[in-house]
Amino acid sequence: MTAPAFPAFRFLARLALAAALAPSLQAAPPAAATGLIAGPVVARGSMPQAVAAPTFAEASRLFRSGRHAAAYGRFVTLANEGDMHAARVALVMHRFGPTLFGSDWDATTEELAEWSRLARAAEQADLEARLRIGKSK
Repeated sequence: MTAPAFPAFRFLARLALAAALAPSLQAAPPAAATGLIAGPVVARGSMPQAVAAPTFAEASRLFRSGRHAAAYGRFVTLANEGDMHAARVALVMHRFGPTLFGSDWDATTEELAEWSRLARAAEQADLEARLRIGKSK
């Protein structure tokens, strides 16, 4: 069963995605720590080159610029590396892809289960941070 495609629903779903992105932009995700991974050899006989690893900031930039499929790919890569904030966004994009973006993106059952676990951990971390802030006031 697909969700109704009326403007209010689309607005609320985009609002939910924006809320998922917002807290994550304030703290660098774990995958952004190194920034570089070894990349493949591009041309025969050339030296291996360092390729920039996907970062949450890059995925967010792609999303904001309307390159949703590319952003989804980056968020998936980060989520599969254990980034709990990227997992939240990947879940929202996967769930609402057909309605919001006109795309039905793939994810395995195992990926969805792991992303859900990571997203719950992110929600718990956000709640604990809010509680700590509240106690310090």
